[in-house]
Amino acid sequence: MPQQASEPKHAERFFINVLWNWFTVGVNLFIGFYLTRYLISRLTDEQYGIWVLAFSLIEYITLADLGFRSAIVNFLSHFRVQKDIQGINEVLSTALAYFLGIAAVAIVVSLTLADRGYRAFNVSAANKDDFSFLLMLVGFIWAGSIVSGIFQASLEAFQAFDICNKIVVGTVLIRSLCCLGVLFLGYGLRPLGVCTLVAQLAGWVMVYIAFRRILPELKIGRSYVRAARWKEMARYGLRSVFSNTGTLFLNQGPPVVVGHYLSAAAAGYYALPFRLLNYMVDLIARIGFVTAPKTAELWAQGKREQIGRLGTCLNRYCFALFLPPCIFLLIYGHAVLTKWLPRPEFVSECAPLLPVFTVAVSLAVSAQSNSGSMLFGMAKHGPFAISVIVESILALVGIALVLPHYGILGGAWVAGGLMIVNRGLFTPYIVCRALPYNYFRYMSSIYVRPLLCSAPVIGFGLWLRSSWLPGQTVIQLVVAAILVILLGLLLGLIFCVEPDHRLIVRDTLLRKLGRGPSKLSEPASELSNV
Repeated sequence: MPQQASEPKHAERFFINVLWNWFTVGVNLFIGFYLTRYLISRLTDEQYGIWVLAFSLIEYITLADLGFRSAIVNFLSHFRVQKDIQGINEVLSTALAYFLGIAAVAIVVSLTLADRGYRAFNVSAANKDDFSFLLMLVGFIWAGSIVSGIFQASLEAFQAFDICNKIVVGTVLIRSLCCLGVLFLGYGLRPLGVCTLVAQLAGWVMVYIAFRRILPELKIGRSYVRAARWKEMARYGLRSVFSNTGTLFLNQGPPVVVGHYLSAAAAGYYALPFRLLNYMVDLIARIGFVTAPKTAELWAQGKREQIGRLGTCLNRYCFALFLPPCIFLLIYGHAVLTKWLPRPEFVSECAPLLPVFTVAVSLAVSAQSNSGSMLFGMAKHGPFAISVIVESILALVGIALVLPHYGILGGAWVAGGLMIVNRGLFTPYIVCRALPYNYFRYMSSIYVRPLLCSAPVIGFGLWLRSSWLPGQTVIQLVVAAILVILLGLLLGLIFCVEPDHRLIVRDTLLRKLGRGPSKLSEPASELSNV
């Protein structure tokens, strides 16, 4: 049976792609952890807040994407299978013509904001010019990223995840080394912005060259631009615009609101713990890249029950993977921030926010991220998109209302509570209603086993902190992190992962380590078909 024989290979390819994505996340986490600390040590609180605000403001121009990036991945995947080079050239030429216009808009918006943007925030006169310069520069960065995103999406459509991740890692290394050098020499925000632009430019060039090598037949020109093709892509992409808009407001809106009502420094305090968690969230988001097309395949085959089991397995695995580092942060978070951040005012402002964001992100994002991807795969993401928009509006309004009375901690409670209600409780309800699938069965299959496994991990972590690893030194924190996370992952592997999935992981690793042609076990469940 050829199909059965090929299924383990598909599972192995899925696992290898995830490992490549996780490698990139690990590099980003390692570099971001140390670079952020160095940034804070070399910049003032207001300067770091300005750095956060500048990149938060200009990112809203990506709303003009209209979902075209996801359309490029979908259309090119289709044409690649059909070996339709003409169709590929039409898609890329049409998208490029559209995105060049969006890039021009991004530059105009950034120049406008550069002249007047500082007036909306409490920025001191000493840093006003730097803020304006960064807004202008970031506009050029996003303009280039919008255009380069066409070819990055093309690499994903051609399943070139290894190349994509190598380029991302290279870009991050170039940017980080340049920024570290600039900070070491005593320069400020403007040279930092220039370093970011130079690194991004190198990444854009590498992405274009890589795709040209994969597809030598690529031809881009005005003769390939088609209005009909643009309409097709727009119809596909518009379905995800609301979701992208809500997600962007949720990620970038709160620091902007905090910066407007309080100060630029407060925006940096609010954003820091959430960004720290987002490095770990990236591990989960990378799995969702494969969840949507797999769900679409099962949906087309009418396998509703398998989609439900797929969701319970993937979400449970992601939750079990995310919980151990979250438990460590809940127990040792204040000590980690104390050793990581160079100034006590950052610790005092950020530490109360970390537990709020940690609990909310673990329950809502890590445990249900794949539920959102499944809705896109089933083309049932309309209610989900609306719910994200509603969540973003309520979050921004709620944060604005509580900031004068309860400060940024009150804002964190508002954002975290809405996150749990919407993405933690309502999103899986939409999934279960679309399948249909029993809601309580779905939720219990995801949460019960990881939460039960977390109980001994929490007890072990509290015992470590109260006895021989109180977290007073960096070495103690590292050892405690290793012990807590390893125990959590071990329990998760034993009690949360299905036996046949453990065999797939084991056999794939053995094959890649050169331990001989280990025979992959016969797949027994829906994940084996990935």
